[in-house]
Amino acid sequence: MLADGGEAIRDLAVLRDQRDVFGSVASTPTAWRVLAGIDTAALNALRAAP
Repeated sequence: MLADGGEAIRDLAVLRDQRDVFGSVASTPTAWRVLAGIDTAALNALRAAP
């Protein structure tokens, strides 16, 4: 989503409308669950990634 210029979870809908280009895209509820599951340790690991 970020590579396509998206800035918010609602922007996933744009990717879903282009299935031929992007393939299957997570539903909005799935995206929220993933974000809700990121704890402090995971967030720090993401920030430290090159």
